[in-house]
Amino acid sequence: MEFKRYKLNDLSIDGGSYGIGASAVEYNKELYIYLRITDINEDGTLNYKDMMSVDDPKANQYVLKKNDICFARTGNSTGKSYFYDGSIKNLVYAGFLIKFSIDEDKVNPKYIKYYTMTSEYKNWVKEIQTGSTRGNINAKMYGNLDILIPERAYQDKLVAVLDKITDKIKYNTQTNDNLFELTKQLYKRWFIEFEFPNKDGNPYKASNGKMVESELGLIPENWCIKRLDEISVNFDSKRKPLSSKDREERKGNIPYYGATSIIDYVNEYIFDDIFVLMGEDGSVINSDNTPVLQYIWKKCWINNHAHVLQGKGISTEHLMECLRATDVSSIITGAVQLKINQANMNALKYVYATEETNRDFDEKISKIYEKIRANIEQNEILEQLRDTLLPKLMNGEIDLDKIEI
Repeated sequence: MEFKRYKLNDLSIDGGSYGIGASAVEYNKELYIYLRITDINEDGTLNYKDMMSVDDPKANQYVLKKNDICFARTGNSTGKSYFYDGSIKNLVYAGFLIKFSIDEDKVNPKYIKYYTMTSEYKNWVKEIQTGSTRGNINAKMYGNLDILIPERAYQDKLVAVLDKITDKIKYNTQTNDNLFELTKQLYKRWFIEFEFPNKDGNPYKASNGKMVESELGLIPENWCIKRLDEISVNFDSKRKPLSSKDREERKGNIPYYGATSIIDYVNEYIFDDIFVLMGEDGSVINSDNTPVLQYIWKKCWINNHAHVLQGKGISTEHLMECLRATDVSSIITGAVQLKINQANMNALKYVYATEETNRDFDEKISKIYEKIRANIEQNEILEQLRDTLLPKLMNGEIDLDKIEI
């Protein structure tokens, strides 16, 4: 099979172009959706949670078209990419992104998408950022990106194989988004609207059940108000931060968690259970004023930028739902570096049900969270399979004619 090398410019319609330099505004379905570097995940998917809009008279000049690919051009995210498949309408790319419109007559556009996931591309990003251009890759540099391209029939088969894995990962992720929304709505019905099934299966409602006054308003009789430190166990004292040098010396496959996500992998662990992580400093609050949370399980290492919590008297999943429904804007300190300290966090107050009601709720959501964990674990396996196949497929080491799609 013949491979030829092409510059990215050779495979694009109009070369690289910079996005619009406009400020983001609160999301509005009547406006264009604004694609910023922060909206792109490391795997090239979108983080829909905090997406914003753009309100600018020139925005229509920067609307993405199918088969466009955007690259982050500056900062710690330089090299990150997003391939636009046309599934989201009215998506405008921001100024710190560079867009190339891939010519599908010259190459399968998704082949370029998958190329940007290879170690060859990632190594190119590292090398070109050295010296005076560190932390910045301009349109000319991206245009000169050298890509080894196989014959078209092989490209199409390769894309079909990888798309099958990608589609399953996407389906699992969308399923989990729906499941998380379901648990959120269940918590709202039970613990905010006070509507949940009785033993006879009929719903209990505030309007037909006895309610009493509390410091958080009317709550069902026999319920009470508790502080966060009364319904959770805190493991912050077990956290151990590691410097980048320490992590380099401890390289492995065990997740190392920061305030918002996994930031590295090491060869040892200090936690091995189900936990809720709540951002302590840095990125600690979402756009809807809820705390930045992570639901984790299995062996891991956690640094000192996230509070480590488990449920007490309620399940850890129940605790997660409590926190997901909490406005933490009033307890954040720090002007430059935002922080949620332990004392302020512990003072948060929650409606606490009877033992029987808590048990019923926990049993209900535990089955949903089991499915969430199973989907995430399956995605991890699929991602490992994709990452293993990717370099071999790109180099032509695998006979695609022997693979059934």
